[in-house]
Amino acid sequence: MFHLYDCTGKHVLVLALVLCLMAARLFGELIVYEGFNYLEVYQGLNGKNGGSGWSTSWYDSGSPKGFTLTNVINQIYGNLTTSGNSASASAGAAYANRSFTPAITDGVAWISFLGERDPSITYGGYPGFAFSHYYLNYTGDLSNKFWIGGPNPSASAWSLRFNPNQQTHTNALTSALVGARRFVVARIDLTQTMAHLWIDPSTVSEPSLSTANASVTNTGYNASFDTVRWYGGNSTGGRLFADELRIGRTYADVTPRTTAPSAHVTDFFGTHDADKILLGWALTTTAQGYLIKGSDISFAAITAPVNATPETDQIDFSTGAVRKNLPSTDESFSGWSGLSGATHYYFKIYPYNNTGADILYNTSSVPQVEVAPEPGLACVAALLLLLPRLRCT
Repeated sequence: MFHLYDCTGKHVLVLALVLCLMAARLFGELIVYEGFNYLEVYQGLNGKNGGSGWSTSWYDSGSPKGFTLTNVINQIYGNLTTSGNSASASAGAAYANRSFTPAITDGVAWISFLGERDPSITYGGYPGFAFSHYYLNYTGDLSNKFWIGGPNPSASAWSLRFNPNQQTHTNALTSALVGARRFVVARIDLTQTMAHLWIDPSTVSEPSLSTANASVTNTGYNASFDTVRWYGGNSTGGRLFADELRIGRTYADVTPRTTAPSAHVTDFFGTHDADKILLGWALTTTAQGYLIKGSDISFAAITAPVNATPETDQIDFSTGAVRKNLPSTDESFSGWSGLSGATHYYFKIYPYNNTGADILYNTSSVPQVEVAPEPGLACVAALLLLLPRLRCT
């Protein structure tokens, strides 16, 4: 702890630590998180206080079950870190509030969540999330500052708008959004009063503003907020599911990623007979998958995979190089083709997490094995070469 004294020698309390914490909140920090990780599936959301960073519990205007805890969209989504169950909003006039302090009043804020709209939701209302500032009291009038949701006026698109009258929509994203889980990310610049919305962006790096699916500006508008207000939307039919709600100061705050596996398999081995190579290993890592790469030249001829670049299977050694993706539960593979009984083969195995453009490999100190022909096969091969030279006397 630091201590300072004024000119009279009196002790002065230094708020350096507080200032550091405030700076951290302003320039990079997950502010609030709600993963709906509650055990009471199919029970009401009212009064629940899980997650982190919140100053209140959920208030459900449709209590006891206007908003319901579910297990609909708690699966892995790309490389986004997820946990727990989820929640759903009924398609009616209900809303649910939850607040945090202090309010976000300037700078840039990022918001993300997983959302899934029931296809039976029709035109009308505005199901989604409103971000508000307290106006009177917790259950009283709230000043909604901006919205992320839909379908009004389009029943098939997520949309973004500032209140009271500035609005834009993700017009290019239509029926693909309905009935499918989407990763929704918004960037709110409270200083410039600009907002950008992305649907299913990669979590590998922050997207450029030019790639946003929707953008809106309302210069001079006060968009400060300290409350999330989730609306069923006054729509007819259907439900709106949501999960993994995050608010932070940076893109990385709201897109925590599953990283590359830290551990490798052990006991990597191989056997080689006339027409088959068997590779095996012991599972000691929590990787989501493995990539085996092989060469009939050397270990150095095997090129390491690159993050964000998945590799397709090629198991025929007639090309001189092979690769095979395997699920995390497999402990062996023997499906190679194009083998030669007298050739040495070289293999490396890379654990990875995620898929597609989000794939992340561990390429450090990779297990490797050289598979040589069985000695008996080499002798047979040599004998076959000598047969033409043998003569009977």
